Amino acid sequence: MKVIQKTDRLFELTMGYVKAFIVKGEGSPNEAELVLIDTGVAGKGKAILNAIDDAGLNSSNLKHIIITHLHEDHTGSLAELKELTGACVYAHKEEAPAIEEGRLMRECSPPPRFLIKLLFPLIAGRSLGRTQSPCSVDVKLENEQRIEAGGGIRIIHTPGHTKGHICCLLEQEKILIAGDAASGGSKPGYPFLFEDEATGRDTLKKLGTMDFESAYFSHGRTIKKEAAVQFSRVFG
Repeated sequence: MKVIQKTDRLFELTMGYVKAFIVKGEGSPNEAELVLIDTGVAGKGKAILNAIDDAGLNSSNLKHIIITHLHEDHTGSLAELKELTGACVYAHKEEAPAIEEGRLMRECSPPPRFLIKLLFPLIAGRSLGRTQSPCSVDVKLENEQRIEAGGGIRIIHTPGHTKGHICCLLEQEKILIAGDAASGGSKPGYPFLFEDEATGRDTLKKLGTMDFESAYFSHGRTIKKEAAVQFSRVFG
């Protein structure tokens, strides 16, 4: 696990097959308030805090945790981090009840990708019906809501992968933190599953109309330039 600085205020937290992100507020690294976007799988809370400290940031300043959606590779260490830090937890109002119940997944279907269709029973089957430690959600988000922490983060409701999925937009830098709304690579791709494929396709088209230059994904490589244009070309 490692924290890698990407811009003045955005840091990528690598955790194997999934990534989380840290947004730093104003001030010196030791004093700046931190926002964590997603928490990886279960049992990683202390390792996340250690990685933050090893990167020269101050984990005691982790005051906010934004969850993009309910799946276990994004919420697994949420309850542990909430207990360790007392951070304020944010999630979309459509996602909050499942997080507070400790649910890992709702009914879903694979995207139109041959390999994922083959792997889908394994991906979905291990989570359906299972639960994890529940965690209260302090702020239930709405579309276009702005969080002032971390220098300002605009919340974009992007349903499809899950009904309460959100992306986080850093408007000043024109950076989209896409979560699992899409997968990364040389161009954006479908997510690994949909709760509602038709809605998810509409979301992918919507992202192609927005104003951002770079897109960071929970799974797959960053698109550094003309990311919204790429969404439009692929899904428009």
